[in-house]
Amino acid sequence: MDKMFTYGQIVLQRISNNKGISLIAVTIVMLIVAALALLAASFMSSGNIAGITDMQAEQAFYIAQAGMEWYLEQLQNDNNWNSAPNVKTNQVFGAGTFSITYDNNSRNAIDIVGTGKVTAWDGNTVQRVISCHVDRRTPLVISLWQESL
Repeated sequence: MDKMFTYGQIVLQRISNNKGISLIAVTIVMLIVAALALLAASFMSSGNIAGITDMQAEQAFYIAQAGMEWYLEQLQNDNNWNSAPNVKTNQVFGAGTFSITYDNNSRNAIDIVGTGKVTAWDGNTVQRVISCHVDRRTPLVISLWQESL
């Protein structure tokens, strides 16, 4: 019986001497949790960046559309399309600028190109281009937009 009691004390001493193992286990668990948190934060920030870029692309599209509408109004007020109204280049509008150019100008038809630009969060420029063919013999229809990137 004495030997059993001594053997039990030795086992208990060995178990109680492993106090450092819990510190190592807690450290490993904390590293795993920190890595998962860092991964989640990375995914959330990349989603935010994509959302901001999409928003700025929409802003550029609507700025180009505003420039196009301005130019269509100029055309409506012009009785003679042989000399098209002046175009605008880098006209400030809202959060960006628009430029309007035209091509294939004739007395009865004109092709208009509107470009909207917004400076993105990283300093790059987000640009959207829309085009419209306008025929004088038909009413101006705003639904003629065609976007190209």
